[in-house]
Amino acid sequence: MSATDGAGNSASKTFTVTVKDTTPPDITVPDDMTAEATGPSGAVVTFNPTAWDLVDEAVEVIAAPISGSTFLLGTTTVDLTATDAAGNKAAAAFTVTVVDTTPPELTVPGNLTVTAVSSAGALVQYDPATAFDLVDQDVEITYSQNSGTWFPLGTSTVVVTAKDDFGNTATGSFTVTVKYDFKGFFQPVDMSKVNIAKAGSAIPIKFSLGGDMGLNIMAEGYPKVMTFIVDTDADTDIVETTVTAGASKLTYDPIADQYIYVWKTEKSWSGTGKKLIVVLQDGTSHEAKFQFRK
Repeated sequence: MSATDGAGNSASKTFTVTVKDTTPPDITVPDDMTAEATGPSGAVVTFNPTAWDLVDEAVEVIAAPISGSTFLLGTTTVDLTATDAAGNKAAAAFTVTVVDTTPPELTVPGNLTVTAVSSAGALVQYDPATAFDLVDQDVEITYSQNSGTWFPLGTSTVVVTAKDDFGNTATGSFTVTVKYDFKGFFQPVDMSKVNIAKAGSAIPIKFSLGGDMGLNIMAEGYPKVMTFIVDTDADTDIVETTVTAGASKLTYDPIADQYIYVWKTEKSWSGTGKKLIVVLQDGTSHEAKFQFRK
């Protein structure tokens, strides 16, 4: 700078102005992130932090771990730094949490039907269920009733549960049906026709269940008799064998392996059609049709 007086004398001096950049960049930090695990090692996570500087404008942000890394299950802190050309440095951080909330994929056996071997049912073996999990390679599988145990007569539902190490569960089910080896009523009764019988007679209803299953083979309240209207065009068959009996009674013949239910009919049934309905302890229903005459 200079100064001059009225006589034309002048003087000058100088000084310096130093402009410095001491302001660190401003980092835009991502929000804390949560990612679903895609495998035992965790998940690949990407992010894009940015930084702005008054002097340098866009400044590179260094992240550790870097974007695109595989993050382990749990919470990891990502450290961010940005340094401008003047050496001013800014630091920030956010977290990446990798979780496993996905249940296993469970495949259960198909429904199974087996034949009873006794009045207690049957010893049943079934194929194991399988489970696949993205994270847990050894998923725990449990059953409400294990293979190789006794299943009772009728239909039982087996509930299968698969649980991974993080408590995620999947459930499925299948049924095991235990049935008697019933192949139909034997002669003198024909299940496919309307049987013609004398009202008041005692008719032997013969059948096999594949062995001695005891005498408690019928569901409560059965056999039952229901009236029906006989079709005039129905295929018929005459009941040629009857027995003498004062009342209905169930017995088992071990030599013939046959159950015999002696059905004592009523004389008042003359001129009517009746269905004899037998529901067994395994839940199956069987019937025969009869037309009664004097």
